[in-house]
Amino acid sequence: SVISQQVSALSQAHSALSQSFSAANYHTYTWVISAPATGQVAGVRLPYNQTALKVEANTVSTNTTVAFNIEERVSIQTAGSNLMSDEYAASLNATSTNTMINSVLTAGSYLVVDISGTSGTPALVVVTLTVRKA
Repeated sequence: SVISQQVSALSQAHSALSQSFSAANYHTYTWVISAPATGQVAGVRLPYNQTALKVEANTVSTNTTVAFNIEERVSIQTAGSNLMSDEYAASLNATSTNTMINSVLTAGSYLVVDISGTSGTPALVVVTLTVRKA
């Protein structure tokens, strides 16, 4: 009947939606950087296509900041595309941003934290990128 077909279609749609939001589809990449300074810190090579969702970062020292962006690179030695629209300024209080200009990440690409500057003398910065499997 039409009703049983609609119930079946809704059940299939619900199942697909549940799978897309399951924890298995989300992953985080974290960089723990001691004595951060201007330069690049290599991260992972992406195992599959992903969508960048959110960046969180903080320092562990008062009155310090670390300005950075995360780049997606085809080659680890070559500059790539920034993930965020602006430099992120990590400070003692953890904050997050999901203003991504390059959110579609390609399998085989490298992720690199590109530090553009610091203020104060940060002992450590922790950067976490949350992604969803595409």
